[in-house]
Amino acid sequence: MNLRVRRALCADLLHLSDVLIQRGDLAGARSALEETLTILRRLASEDPENIVNQRQIAVSQMWLSDVLISLGAFADAQKSNAEIVAIASRLAAADPGNAILKRDLSFGYSKTAFLQRIEGDFDAALQMYERALQIARDLARSSSAALDVRQDVGTGLGDVANVKFLKQDFDGARQSAAEGVAILRDLAAADATDATSRQFQASALYSLGAALVATSDLAGARKAFDEGLALDRALVAKDAEAGDIQTDIAVGELGLGRLLLKQGETASALKSLEHCLEIRRRLAALHSGSSSAERAVAEVMRVLVDVPGAKVSWTEFSGQVLAMESRRILWPSYRAWLDDARRRGSSESTP
Repeated sequence: MNLRVRRALCADLLHLSDVLIQRGDLAGARSALEETLTILRRLASEDPENIVNQRQIAVSQMWLSDVLISLGAFADAQKSNAEIVAIASRLAAADPGNAILKRDLSFGYSKTAFLQRIEGDFDAALQMYERALQIARDLARSSSAALDVRQDVGTGLGDVANVKFLKQDFDGARQSAAEGVAILRDLAAADATDATSRQFQASALYSLGAALVATSDLAGARKAFDEGLALDRALVAKDAEAGDIQTDIAVGELGLGRLLLKQGETASALKSLEHCLEIRRRLAALHSGSSSAERAVAEVMRVLVDVPGAKVSWTEFSGQVLAMESRRILWPSYRAWLDDARRRGSSESTP
């Protein structure tokens, strides 16, 4: 098979994997991506000086890492992330002025951090996210920095804020999230057609809202959640099928629901939380077997079981978590749910 045909086949396989991911066929997507990597590795071995082949291996591994995490194949995802970082580090060191290669390295750090967060190693995740953020800041300093590079700073600050929140550094989370919101708000204000910055801004606002709840600024938190949800709802009004925005709306509804519970507004909280659950169940049905989608469902169920009048029982929550465990897609950082599920689920079902 000649070089041109093999490159075309790689492109076709990447397109196929994207289609399969959208259809929820994660196993099929994994197979397509692994076949892509087999071809790319052969091309790289035949022409070791060609950095395009090397970089394409790293990019394909980025796709594969996401699929592996969704499948619960965390050890395999760790191997993918390690190769991304190794290749990107080598290529960036050989061409230090190349912003694309540096951005690849930033993505490698972020993917590594996300897996470390899943595994519950929040200290390591924070260090990796901060390394990714530093690269983004460096790249964004250039007057010619592209919009997506500047967006990376805002979203990177959101990642840092979320891990600081998990570490219970709520003041640090608030500061990082607030900086991210400010950057993304400025980007969105500069271009009325920039939907992506608005979507990222909404996500950062949800991170800020959660941190403000934790620091007892409930009025500020309500403002953040309301603003974020307004942005996302406006985006959905233009594209009702946008699953990523629906995912974000569910995050906003969950945060708002928790805030309303803290304020004693149970009926309003229940409405937000049930809307969150409805969205997440629908998305989980579209992405069958996805660890991320199933975790999201379990997360809001865990909140709802303690809300008076909720239609979710401990038995249902227990079934959700135990099913995730049996399918090996339960994130390690959420294994405490198993204790809750076994203890409370069994007591609820006992006559």
